[in-house]
Amino acid sequence: MAGLYPTVKLVEVQQQFKTLPAFYLTFFGRQINFEEDKIAFDKVSVNYKRLAPFVAPNVQGRVIREKGFRRESFSPAYVKPKHVVDPTLIIPVQPGEQPGTGTKTLAQRRAAVVTHLLRVQKTMVENRCEWMAAQAALFGYVDVEGEDYPKTRVDFGRDPSLTVTTDWSAGATPTPLKDIYAARKNANDKSMAGVTISQILFGQEAWDMFYAAEKATLKDLMDKNQGGSRSEVTKLWDGFEGVEYLGSISGSEGGGRLDFFLNTQKYTAADGTSQYLQPQNSVHGISPAIDGVRCFGAIMDADAGYQPMMNYPKNWKSDDPSVEYLMTQSAPLMVPGDPNASFLILA
Repeated sequence: MAGLYPTVKLVEVQQQFKTLPAFYLTFFGRQINFEEDKIAFDKVSVNYKRLAPFVAPNVQGRVIREKGFRRESFSPAYVKPKHVVDPTLIIPVQPGEQPGTGTKTLAQRRAAVVTHLLRVQKTMVENRCEWMAAQAALFGYVDVEGEDYPKTRVDFGRDPSLTVTTDWSAGATPTPLKDIYAARKNANDKSMAGVTISQILFGQEAWDMFYAAEKATLKDLMDKNQGGSRSEVTKLWDGFEGVEYLGSISGSEGGGRLDFFLNTQKYTAADGTSQYLQPQNSVHGISPAIDGVRCFGAIMDADAGYQPMMNYPKNWKSDDPSVEYLMTQSAPLMVPGDPNASFLILA
């Protein structure tokens, strides 16, 4: 182990990196690190609608028996980005280093390469967490599959009626706003806390169909100033990849304010192809009441001490041939506390 970085130092370096911009992970604000290799769903969900029980002032308090929406557990698949540490690896020139060959020694370059690879591996793990959060929020389940991991569906139990298939094409006499209001009402009925969903995310195709069908209605909303109805929706957008705010409407059928977004987030799949996080023919309604939890199983690695942790980076070498490796292990699963606080319309 001489000359290799201890895990404590590697973790310290990874913690210094800022995370990449993410959208769906913002709905997964809590984190639980499990002390075993299984993630128990009943330890994640909390029913906030229960009343505190009455007792006489001179008797003991009642022990509250926590019961989740699913008494199930799942052993998460690992993600293990791994690299060879090559001091000659071409990486961005460090501050204070001259372009070209630079001024650092090979030992200094090695340290810089390790730092660079730690950043890459941390980013890859976080990208996978964002993907899992998106799958859980969009569909109510996550399909876990890898080259050495058979496809396994982790179903969080979202009500099937919250995934709607319809036809918004021009020849089908579509009613997109009514469909959205009906889906919002259904989510309000099915969710644990009776949520009111106001954030509506469109894929590019779905937005084009929605605007074509409802532009007259949106204009009417803009004209109804005296009734308190208004629309700030515009068909114009910057066209950059990601989540972009399009505008809002309020006071229309179904009541309340709706904020519209265009979601063109992409990720790079294992086969190197670029894929959309959200189906582009879909509309996704989501509320912060989904109360997502970032769950991480214990790292079943003797060097890690079988500890519960989000990321476990390790650094080692083989002698013949002499190769140094760097790897980050994680056992993530993004779990929605209330999966019924979202809906998906496939148009």
